Amino acid sequence: MNIIKIGHYTLAGTIGKGGTSTIYKAYDDRVDRYVAIKMLHQHFLNDEILHSSFVREAQIIASVEHNAVVPIYDFGEHADQPYIVMRFMKGGTLRERMQSKNGLPLEQIELILTRICSALDKVHAYGVIHRDLKPSNILFDEEDNPYLADFGLARLTELSLTSEGITGSPHYMSPEQARGQEVDQRTDVYQLGVILYEMATGQRPFKGETPDAVLYQHIHEPIPILSYDYEHLPLGLDDIIHRAMAKDKEERFYTAGEMGTAFTKIVKSSPTYGEVATFDPDITPYHHERTQKVPDPTGASSLLNNKLVLYGGGAVLALLLLMMLYWLSGFNEGTAVANTESTPTVSTISTTEAGINAAAEPTPAVNNADTVIEIATQAARPLNIGLTAADLQALGGGSGRIAYAAKRDNYFHLFVTDTDGQTELQLTSNTSDDYHPVWSPDGRQILYHAYQNGWQIFVLNVDGSGIAKITDQPSDDSFASWSPDGTKVIFHSNRNGDFDIFTMNPDGTDLTPLTNNDVDDLGPAWSPDGSQIAFHQTINGQKQIVVMDADGSNAQQLTSGRGEAVFPTWSPDGEMLAFYSTQTGGSHIFTIKKDGTELKQLTTENRNFYPTWSPNGEWIIYHSAIGGENRELWMVKADGSEFRRLTTTAEEERMPAWMP
Repeated sequence: MNIIKIGHYTLAGTIGKGGTSTIYKAYDDRVDRYVAIKMLHQHFLNDEILHSSFVREAQIIASVEHNAVVPIYDFGEHADQPYIVMRFMKGGTLRERMQSKNGLPLEQIELILTRICSALDKVHAYGVIHRDLKPSNILFDEEDNPYLADFGLARLTELSLTSEGITGSPHYMSPEQARGQEVDQRTDVYQLGVILYEMATGQRPFKGETPDAVLYQHIHEPIPILSYDYEHLPLGLDDIIHRAMAKDKEERFYTAGEMGTAFTKIVKSSPTYGEVATFDPDITPYHHERTQKVPDPTGASSLLNNKLVLYGGGAVLALLLLMMLYWLSGFNEGTAVANTESTPTVSTISTTEAGINAAAEPTPAVNNADTVIEIATQAARPLNIGLTAADLQALGGGSGRIAYAAKRDNYFHLFVTDTDGQTELQLTSNTSDDYHPVWSPDGRQILYHAYQNGWQIFVLNVDGSGIAKITDQPSDDSFASWSPDGTKVIFHSNRNGDFDIFTMNPDGTDLTPLTNNDVDDLGPAWSPDGSQIAFHQTINGQKQIVVMDADGSNAQQLTSGRGEAVFPTWSPDGEMLAFYSTQTGGSHIFTIKKDGTELKQLTTENRNFYPTWSPNGEWIIYHSAIGGENRELWMVKADGSEFRRLTTTAEEERMPAWMP
């Protein structure tokens, strides 16, 4: 294009080019300022759909007045080519600020989320759904204030939204968009949840190699759990993202403002605001009538044979062309109106009712667990644990061997220490992550969870043979443990919406819910005598340790106050619980008596997680990131008087469990 001047605007260079339009930096000689001019590509001038969409974008921006929406200054045509004149944003895009792939500081995320959520609520109040939220559509001014931009795919809610095919950016597209179904303001909430995930981690939640693969993941695959790989992030962030990105929009935050408020709560609750901490918002679901929807694997709303299917009673071919243009632009985000040349740089313990009711109706049993997935070939690798099995047996009792999850070859697999303490025996070898090994009472089998069409629970023999999948739902079934006699398995699952606690037989039959409420119940563990179950639950906005009877009744809250308390485990005598908590800042190992008294912090250095007891109750083993990014295995005396570092490998070891 050889255009140099458009009316009183003198073009000064190209900011960016997308599939349907180009954005120019221009000088407005009337008011002596730079602006951004968005022009529809010439070869689309005869496309009525794209032309009307371009005009509608100008109308939408002009109708919404908010201090976090990029304002429109002018609209017109030059040689029949429509253009929109907007504020020139000097601070670049959110995409540019996330190039480090390490995530942004929490306080910076809060600033961005607060302003964008407020802007979205205002946009939604005008009856407008953005439908194409992504980091390149969030721009910054010279003072680092974020703005919402690019309403090219926005729609007014009074228009029909059900027969438009698939429009949007695949990496940020909601399940209903991927299916070509009706959208509303919760569609924007989903996309903002994806952006929040990426701001916090530097990574997208779904990374399929093709647009079709990414859309399939948005529809069918569970959201990755942040606490597995980003333990420095607030535990409550998982709750916010999982609610924002719920597959069923009825389960999401009803407004963007609710999402922003929840995030602000976990950030403001930090013991040292501006540093990394771990806190949880009150994620009680928004009280709208809702029904659980079971996906139809054979229905029309599927992605089959890696071919994209358009839904909604027949898609308009021109809209298919529009989507193809987004993808042909490089399967990347389009460039928004920004200057891409300048990139900016121990409380009192109380015992109260936790409000948990026993479930009235059992849910159907899961699929039979007889399917053998894979028999792992046991392999020995060097391990600098520094203690032999005899040493560990003398210290902690039992057999002196430890099971754990370790990152080897880019995935977490299960390992057991050999008797010499110098080698590790590999039990699993999959192209997915295996976590949280738990020994059976007789020491012959290990429960764990792995990602296969959602997080599923597996069991294997101690030699790595006989791997069997015992849950098979498109949900998060994880953190399983055994009953003291080995006849039952307890675990948490979000198969019914919120996380609840279930029991089942070791073969996956006789599935029975123990909790059924509007909050999350996670990390259950049976007491050694089988009479009680400890777990953590969101109470008054924070996760706290709760103990209930084995039938789900008589729930009692053990911890309270500021901060999280999560993943309790019982001492062998059934009198104490160990867990990790953030109530004093950082993440530390604590113990507490089962009646809620004698709370004690054992660790002093930050970043300690997932404690379990030695068979004799004298030691607690856990993993820690003290002194570096890698997690390694440590043990501490139950009275906090002595520490031992068990591993010093160049890779990661997590979630240790001492063999009985």
